[in-house]
Amino acid sequence: TMGPKVPPVTFGVSLQDVWTIPDERIELLRAHAGSLLAALSSTKSKTAALKLKAAVEDTLVSLEEWQAAYAIGAVASVREHIESGEAGQRMLSQARKDIGELETMAVTAGFDPGEVHGLPPEIPKDSQAESTVGLESLTMIIKVGNPSAQVRTNLVKRYLPQEVRISDVTAPGFEVRYDGLRDACYLHGPGLVVGPGLTNRYEVIISNRWVISEVLLTAMESRVTNLVAQTEGGFSAFENEAKAIASSMDSLKSREVPETLNELYIANYRERKELLDNIIASVLRLEELMAPKTQATIFDADVLQVQAPSRSTTWIIIYIILAFMGIMSLMFFLRWYGKSQQEAMQQDVPEE
Repeated sequence: TMGPKVPPVTFGVSLQDVWTIPDERIELLRAHAGSLLAALSSTKSKTAALKLKAAVEDTLVSLEEWQAAYAIGAVASVREHIESGEAGQRMLSQARKDIGELETMAVTAGFDPGEVHGLPPEIPKDSQAESTVGLESLTMIIKVGNPSAQVRTNLVKRYLPQEVRISDVTAPGFEVRYDGLRDACYLHGPGLVVGPGLTNRYEVIISNRWVISEVLLTAMESRVTNLVAQTEGGFSAFENEAKAIASSMDSLKSREVPETLNELYIANYRERKELLDNIIASVLRLEELMAPKTQATIFDADVLQVQAPSRSTTWIIIYIILAFMGIMSLMFFLRWYGKSQQEAMQQDVPEE
């Protein structure tokens, strides 16, 4: 018999809107691009800087319009708002890319950019993930319960964290499969028998992919320390950026790592990995700006408007070229032929 019907329970969950780029961030980028253009207005790069500033403004305006169209309350569901965030991030990246070119132009011309907001170069792939596999294994416990009074055969499908690969898992009683749509592996238990009122525990051994290489951390810490020393007393933008990177590095090192493999353990790794990626990107961007540069020569002269030749003129030019090549070939042949005849006559003269 079934028990009394239980009314559904509604839970209120509040999420920080991380899919909307704050207006303050947009205005900061707009003002930064304007200050860079002002610094470059008296240089040979003025024309190129004007074009980049206009491109930044167009992108930021499009971003503002996009976010207004997909704001919460303007769309039918929160999912539409969340999905629109990816396009917004692409627009932001494009604006930062153009701003990065303005910053590079300012530094090349000998100006302090004031701040560093340009898009960092792509982080090169390293072998960190590969080097950690196999160094340590973690055990994950899966529980399958049966609250009924009869023996039940359960079909279990348990997704694993996205970092896990099939070769990382040892799971007796389960099949390890891959879901291409979700880009994740999962455990498939087609027939797990559980007695009445019992809960079965299954141990799953997984290679630890949630470790940040100490070698990489040490190398990045050394580079950050060098940047702080190199930027001291130089451009304020470089000095402030280096100090901010060093502060992020200290924050990364001070974070404690949980000892038990669970959702908190994996979330902690992902937060630290994201912070490390941001540090690496910032280091690469600052090193890129500080690298010696040669200012390119830019000519602002108007392009000469020359009328293109007609079709008949084009063919006349082609025929002249062909005739010239024919005459040159004929002269070469006659010279070669005459020389060969002379050599033949010399061979026919008898020796005295």
